[in-house]
Amino acid sequence: SGSPPLCLVRPAAKAGAAPMLGEPGSVVSWWLMPSGEDLQQLQELIDRIAARLESPSFAPHVTLLGGVPVEGDEQVKELLLASHRLAGELPPLELVCRDVLGFEPWNQFCLATIDCRELAEANVRAQRRLRPGAGEPSGAAFA
Repeated sequence: SGSPPLCLVRPAAKAGAAPMLGEPGSVVSWWLMPSGEDLQQLQELIDRIAARLESPSFAPHVTLLGGVPVEGDEQVKELLLASHRLAGELPPLELVCRDVLGFEPWNQFCLATIDCRELAEANVRAQRRLRPGAGEPSGAAFA
């Protein structure tokens, strides 16, 4: 029912304050996020495990595209418009977790591996829309 939620995020800085979106050094990522009951159940699970492991919690998501440098208000506007278009183009995706692995960097405690051709295709579409001029996407590995 409708397009998958598409969330534009700016990762937190490792040390000190992160630059504001559009300032030199700012980087953004796009997340696909569950909705409704799936979101609630996954968030409760992540919160419970994070508390048990004394680890930061995080929003359940799959990174569609990450690490895009953003400089200047005009590029921010272009990316927001392209994000809106992309969200309207992507079909709802059903992602099935194949495995959950421990993951130390970024203070995250799990990484789910997923088999989904549609997710890889969505990543290629996102690269074309959100990284114009970066050359032809070679595809993505989500496993």
